[in-house]
Amino acid sequence: MMTRTSKKLLSITTMFLACVVLSRSALGTPLETTINTGNEESVANIMDTIMTDDGITLVRVSDVKDELWTLAGDRVGTVLVRARFAGYNNTFGVIPGTDSGLNGFQGVASSLGGNGIAGNGGTESSLMDLGLSGDFRLAIETPTGTIWSSLASDNVDSMDHMVTWVDANDPFHYFVAFEDIAFPASDGDFNDVVIELHNVLDGPSSVPEPGTLALAVIGLAGFGYVRRRKALSLP
Repeated sequence: MMTRTSKKLLSITTMFLACVVLSRSALGTPLETTINTGNEESVANIMDTIMTDDGITLVRVSDVKDELWTLAGDRVGTVLVRARFAGYNNTFGVIPGTDSGLNGFQGVASSLGGNGIAGNGGTESSLMDLGLSGDFRLAIETPTGTIWSSLASDNVDSMDHMVTWVDANDPFHYFVAFEDIAFPASDGDFNDVVIELHNVLDGPSSVPEPGTLALAVIGLAGFGYVRRRKALSLP
């Protein structure tokens, strides 16, 4: 027959295991956007070159997490931007807010076309002087004036035009790659411009997933309960 203590411990264990499942589900968010090989320099080769040249390891960020970006509340440090590869001429920039459509695009760094190999991408620019506050979107503007946003619902084809990687050893170091032609006409190779972002204090990978937070809370609660029970049972 179960004691009250056993039942409570079983309940805590059940909640703990449930949170493990939720956490794994949250962390295992699928990468919805497929990157095609195309007939040009592939993004896989571009990113491999960057990893080799820079001595880093990059991990793909879930597509549902890279739509909106935020600067830290105290704006400590400087977010530096550098074009690392350019298949074509495009201007990288930002769009303030979350629901302003494509209005307010501010260019930050231009990329020169011609398959500029990784490492030859030009000088760094800063995001700190753009008056950004709260969430904003990353974007590129093509020579014809078309703007493609990191937020799929902004785009005329409602498709995701940006994929993201984060440095496995530096959660404030990101790379984003854009596709600059509307789907379905696009080849979807995402090699039109690759941008490096340094010192992103509140990027899409820097905050624990809700499932992970819940797991930690329940785990600590269970641990505290067991400790209290042991303390009460001491003579």
